[in-house]
Amino acid sequence: MFRFTLQILLISFLLMKTSVAQHKHIELGNVQWLRNYDEAVKKAQAEDKDIFILFQEVPGCSTCKKYGKNLLTHPLIVETIEDQFIPLAIFNNHKGHDREILSQFNEPTWNNPVARIVNANGKDVVDRLSGNYSMLGLISLLEEGIAARKVLVPKYLSLLRSEYTHTEELVLGMYCFWEGEKIIGNMPGVSTTEAGWMSGHEVVKISFDPDQIAAHEIIDHANKRRCADVVFSDESVKQNRVKTKALDEYRIDRQDKYYLNRSKYKTLNLTKAQATRVNSYLAQGLSPEEWLSGRQLGEVE
Repeated sequence: MFRFTLQILLISFLLMKTSVAQHKHIELGNVQWLRNYDEAVKKAQAEDKDIFILFQEVPGCSTCKKYGKNLLTHPLIVETIEDQFIPLAIFNNHKGHDREILSQFNEPTWNNPVARIVNANGKDVVDRLSGNYSMLGLISLLEEGIAARKVLVPKYLSLLRSEYTHTEELVLGMYCFWEGEKIIGNMPGVSTTEAGWMSGHEVVKISFDPDQIAAHEIIDHANKRRCADVVFSDESVKQNRVKTKALDEYRIDRQDKYYLNRSKYKTLNLTKAQATRVNSYLAQGLSPEEWLSGRQLGEVE
């Protein structure tokens, strides 16, 4: 009798474990989703938040899997969806409650990912995101959804956006690349900086958005601080009529982000753009915490 009871318990445990595992779908990334619309509405009302609905095929095609794997696992995306909204996943290839909500929102079945931000009354807060499976598209939707509530969009999202926007590259040679990262790393339009070596020079490799700042503006600013002794660039920057020298073999320095790596923030999982801003702020004796997310701040010792 005891053996039979033990076998039943073991089978029940294995079935429960299998059931839990089945809810871990690659198409959903790492976001903790609700699966019931009515429950999401109640939480939205209680917490005064809007609902982020992911209409997703689960199990899904390669597009659906890539969306979950590549976008919905990014720590800052996960944090934004979970903290700023009530996350709700509706499977577009299931019957029952999922099919009812699909019909309610007039969403097609067996479709690629669609994201919508709605209020507790089910009204769209911003335009529906469909046919755009890029990180930039998702970031834009999140920014618009947050701004629609008349609250400030977290600065870490703007930095994340800069890493997926079209950028050009510029390399400046100087007497000290730590100084270069300090004065260039907080310039509007500059996405990332990196300390390294080229043609025997200490250099800073700069990624920037040409729609926000021109190469010559970066050079002029750096030159005032003796951080543009030599200018290297690729062809895209040369079209801006900046006098340059050809790019040579480059290697990153082991002490890239000098100030960050000597601070209490060094263990944080920062994006490249965040690391650039934080390093620059620390070098100037400023608090960099405005560029960090709430969860990142919670990890600072």
